[in-house]
Parts: sequence; C-alpha cells; structure tokens
Amino acid sequence: SGLPRLESTLSDSTDLVRAVAFSPDCKYLATASRDTNVRVYNVGAEGEPILQHTLSDATDYARSVSFSPDSKYLATSSYDKHVRIYSLDNTSRPTLQHTLSDASAGVSSVVFSPDSQLLATGSIDMNVRLYSWAGGSSPALRRTFTVATQGVSALAFSPDSKFLAVASYASNVTILELSSTQRYTLSDAADSVASVAFSRDAKLFATGSWDSKARVYSLGESQPPELLATLVKAKTSIWALDFSPDSKVLAVGSQDNTTIGYDLSFEANALFQV
Repeated sequence: SGLPRLESTLSDSTDLVRAVAFSPDCKYLATASRDTNVRVYNVGAEGEPILQHTLSDATDYARSVSFSPDSKYLATSSYDKHVRIYSLDNTSRPTLQHTLSDASAGVSSVVFSPDSQLLATGSIDMNVRLYSWAGGSSPALRRTFTVATQGVSALAFSPDSKFLAVASYASNVTILELSSTQRYTLSDAADSVASVAFSRDAKLFATGSWDSKARVYSLGESQPPELLATLVKAKTSIWALDFSPDSKVLAVGSQDNTTIGYDLSFEANALFQV
C-alpha cells in the first residue's frame, strides 16, 4: 500500500523522549529523554534496534542530539546548561571528549553543519552560539547571536551550510545568512515554534508551531522566504517535523501522538496519518 509500517517500539526511556537522530552511516539511533539520559541504539544489523549505550552525564532534561556528518561524534544538549560531545570511535563505549558550558540557561538544541565545519547551539538564555568544528579538536566559539526575545527552541542548518534557522518560543523564526549580516524573520505563527527544517534540495523550508499549524515556505536566491502553504490537519501543538530525503513529503508530529505525512504538491490532502 506504500503506507508507513511500524518496525520497532523502543520503551527504554522512563519519561518523555524529546529528540531522536539517526547517524548518517545508518548504524546508530540516538534518543534524548526528560529522564536526563541519552540512549544510543545499534540499528545497523537486521532485526530490532539494540540498546548499546546509556549516557548519563547530564543532570537535567536531555533535550537534543546530533551526529556529526562523518558519524564519528555525537553531540547532546541538556537543560543543565551543557553541551557534551562524545567520540564514537571506541566501539566499547562512547567517550566524552568535550563539554561546552557557555550557556547561562538550558540548551535546547545542538546541531552540526552538513559541511562539518560548524556546531551550533541554541539556549533558553535567548542566544545562539556558533562554534568552529574540526573533528577531535576542542570547538572554538566564533560568534554569539541574540535573535530571540524568548528562549531558542530549535535550530536547523540549510543543506549547503550557508544558513541557520532559529526557532523561538516567542513564535517567530529567524534565518541567518552566516556569511553576512543578512537575516530574515518569519512571524506567521501564533504560538511558539517548536521545530524547523530545510528540504534536502534546499528549495523549501518548514516550521511547526504550538498553534497546531505547519507552514511551508519557498526559498529563493537572496530573497525572503515566501509562504507557500499552511497545513492545518494537526489538532494539537506540533512538536516535530522533517522532509523526506526526496523532498516530496513532509512528516509532522503533534502532541496528540499522531504523525501526518503531507504530499508537497500541496493538493490539500494528507498522504497518511499514524
């Protein structure tokens, strides 16, 4: 039928799971939970994912996880104000290599740039911090942006690493052009924006808000994003969304435990709901 099929249910967390990420080499799945733990599963073999490691260094809500593009490192963020970076080279256990402690409040998001040159963090202290990244070397803080009037809720790099999208609990989104001072502000949401994503072909950008709406924008060269569609089938706050690798489907997850897949030809109807 072509519809999504449930493959596995992972129930190791004892509280809300706030973030998940697959490693680019498809060997690992990482989850971040409000029980303060980050869990790393082996998904490279056939069969059920196997819990390999539970990382318990955080002392508060584990909020975000991101693998480096080469799959050798895992970055985690927590409401204990720290970002921790683990090396995955040691197959026996991830090794904590770096701890970033620049934030003055909880760190809600951490993400590696696709070109492997940068690491970005977003904090409840309303700041985005941009670090140089060079593999095993200690990340160096390059720039700090204050772009939110309330805390930063989510971050996303564009596929070419030229832009960084910053979502805010103040209901707006700022897209920063990292090679200049250019920035675009999107203020269409009526409540906090919890998730942002660029399509893999870099032609589309999406936001998911607690106002229960997902919004899709077109991206043009040196032009402000243009609102293409407002997707309204979700009944409660949207917490997560992402594009399919071919950029043809947008999956939207909401607080009522449903996921809706939208056909990005924008012909009004959802593709699936699970």
